[in-house]
Amino acid sequence: MPDKKLSAETLNNQDKVLAAISYIWILWVIPFVINHKKDFVIQHAKQGLLLFICEIVAWSLGVLPFIGFLLGSMAWMLCIILVIIGIIKAINGEAWQIPYIGHLVDKINNK
Repeated sequence: MPDKKLSAETLNNQDKVLAAISYIWILWVIPFVINHKKDFVIQHAKQGLLLFICEIVAWSLGVLPFIGFLLGSMAWMLCIILVIIGIIKAINGEAWQIPYIGHLVDKINNK
């Protein structure tokens, strides 16, 4: 999904906040629990899930001796950068796809 700004009429502040908090660790689950209907929020929540999985993998790499710690630290820093970008894009009302791995979001089924 290319970067694009959605019109102010279609998104309210609650939608933007829900989309933004979806990138914070386990909070991606909130839009699914409250059964939010807007595609903008669900798309960001799915990306939050994808980043959560990447964070778990990065943490798992960190337990390996030396090289695992280096790879895990680099992966963790990348995840943090992507989280910050995702939050900024969500607050600005922009649809955004994570580079290289964002296409996997389409494969995550809503139900």
